[in-house]
Amino acid sequence: MDHLPRDIDQYIKQSIDHSFGLRVSSQTLEAKREVSMNAQALKKFVDENQRLAEALAEFGNDAGERAHEAKLCVIELERDLLLSKDELKKYKHHKELVKLLFDENNLLKKENKRLLRLYKERKHSTSGGKHTSSESTKTPDFAHEITVLSPAITVMTIRTATLSSAALKGLQPSRRRYLSAIAHY
Repeated sequence: MDHLPRDIDQYIKQSIDHSFGLRVSSQTLEAKREVSMNAQALKKFVDENQRLAEALAEFGNDAGERAHEAKLCVIELERDLLLSKDELKKYKHHKELVKLLFDENNLLKKENKRLLRLYKERKHSTSGGKHTSSESTKTPDFAHEITVLSPAITVMTIRTATLSSAALKGLQPSRRRYLSAIAHY
């Protein structure tokens, strides 16, 4: 057997003597008390470490659950953001469409006023002079009708039996196509 340090060897011998009821030195009793206190401190340290390890494991589990919940919240927020972006896009498109229809309505109002003025001028010029048989049987070049789709949007529909090229002559090309398409409708 290996040789133990002298203090330890002496401690073991005296511990054996003490267990047989033999007299032990005060130094051995002091060492035994110290060992006992160290053992208690060590046990307390191990218990405390075990509680800390359990608390750390619990904290880790809580942190994992919170991370999972946070990830679900992020996914939900990203989905909400995409839906909001889509709604905003639709709203902008709707707003642009309303503006376009409003502008188109204003153009149609102006055009209707101009056509109505032309109609009245033509009617006045034909009624002021002599009526020939061909003039009296002539149908009006156009008539107008207003259809209200909403309080903000009024669409002027030009209905005609014969839309003369003279009435269309003063219009911009896109307006001519638009009015011609409506007339054939």
